Amino acid sequence: MQNRRTEEQIQKDRVQAYELHLTGAHSLRDIADIINTDREVKISYETVRSDIAAARLELSRINAKSVRAVRDERIAFYEGMIRELYGGWRRSQEDFLETREVGDRVTTITRAQSGDVRFLSEINKVAKQIDNLLGVGASVGIETSLEEQLAAGIRSGALTPEHVRLILPSGYAEQVLRKIQPASPKVIEMEKDNG
Repeated sequence: MQNRRTEEQIQKDRVQAYELHLTGAHSLRDIADIINTDREVKISYETVRSDIAAARLELSRINAKSVRAVRDERIAFYEGMIRELYGGWRRSQEDFLETREVGDRVTTITRAQSGDVRFLSEINKVAKQIDNLLGVGASVGIETSLEEQLAAGIRSGALTPEHVRLILPSGYAEQVLRKIQPASPKVIEMEKDNG
């Protein structure tokens, strides 16, 4: 006659105790009585309590692993989106070739492109999603508005005020440009003279 449960029996008891506990219809003593039916090694209601606690702990570990797996899959997806968006940004900076035919003459015109800032805006949105999944966005105060992105583009020379005027509606473009471009002394003097 055996005095202790085997490891296999412990696992079976934990599953059965947890399933009975989830129904809410049984007390710990009732669960112990059900599990003890036709068994040589009997368990107490205290053992049932510890089995249920162990089952909960194992279940929480499994859930934590699955949550991490889902988070990691989403991050990988978002990183792929960023790569595609960055590729689009780089392509939008490539020179634009336009070919015109006038009679027998073919003319090719090359226009330099500064890039479509909508790609940068989308990259920023996706990066915020990654930050949210990792739980770092709010804690470090990462927040970049479209105005801040445009200001960075102008400071770096990648954008000009004309680009901003092409991208944004006219009234809004002027409003944004006033915010992101410091007024030069000449402009201030002209405003005083006109005012």
